[in-house]
Amino acid sequence: MDGTLLNDQHKISEKSINIIKELSSSGSEVVLCTGRGPTSTKFYTDIIGINGVGITFNGAITIDFGNNQIINQYAINAPQLESFMSYCRKHQIHFDINTPFDLYVDKVEQMSKEIGDIYASFYIHPRTLPQFDRLADPLIKFTCIGTSEQLNQLQIDLSLLSQELNITRSADTFIDVLNIQADKGNALKNLAEQRGVQKEEILAIGNYYNDITMLQSAGLGIAMDNSPEELKLLADDITLSNNEDGVYHALQKYCF
Repeated sequence: MDGTLLNDQHKISEKSINIIKELSSSGSEVVLCTGRGPTSTKFYTDIIGINGVGITFNGAITIDFGNNQIINQYAINAPQLESFMSYCRKHQIHFDINTPFDLYVDKVEQMSKEIGDIYASFYIHPRTLPQFDRLADPLIKFTCIGTSEQLNQLQIDLSLLSQELNITRSADTFIDVLNIQADKGNALKNLAEQRGVQKEEILAIGNYYNDITMLQSAGLGIAMDNSPEELKLLADDITLSNNEDGVYHALQKYCF
């Protein structure tokens, strides 16, 4: 979604909306695969007018938006996050913890306006993190937010803290920590198997490092022009940027 279907203002163009609706009504299954959670993703499926399955939290949760039921999820055990939380607090790096439908921060009242604005742009309303044993829902995703320079070093340091979790860069300013099995490619494979869909029947479009496994799990993997060079080299084709309706042009080229 971000950097792919959405432009830099977090909007979807009418051209993209219309072509996705046309594909959906003609029998193709359109699946939004995103680092966003189900609540934020549902905001956009409603705008587009589709009501199917979404792969969210970078593959940690696959959800049916038609009935709001989780099809598959990969959770994190609370003790696995203790060292990550301590590191972020020590180095004053903002973090949040996600359950399937809620997001928690250390203290909502101490959030900076900049961080609050980021959450507002994702249509998320953070809550103050209680003790883990007071959470009824499983822990799904731990996210660090900072500058590109901060996160470059953070990504190296976090990888040394645990080999049992998936540490992925979902944007220049975001690092996600997930269950080791949680990635977009794995979630896409699982969904395809459930649907009886072959790899050759799947087209995937992405723009960042967290999209690599997804592109590799598709018969046709397309990178946005605003992607890093490493992603472009792995892709089967490159479309226009997210600010130039790249998704629309790719779907027009390969689906019609």
